[in-house]
Amino acid sequence: NFACCLCGKTERKELEELNRVLCVNHINFNKDDCREKNLNTLCLRCNVKISREREYWTNYFNNQ
Repeated sequence: NFACCLCGKTERKELEELNRVLCVNHINFNKDDCREKNLNTLCLRCNVKISREREYWTNYFNNQ
């Protein structure tokens, strides 16, 4: 029952449309930091979107 933390797209919808599961996002962009509070789920489109402006998105997710 996972959903994208930005747009709300469900994993089921992502599977139907792109034949893939949601992405696991490391909020601080450190792939070695796998603490639960540093992880969320994003659809592929939103995962690409947050690749720019990393400081903005880190602050955005940390303040939710």
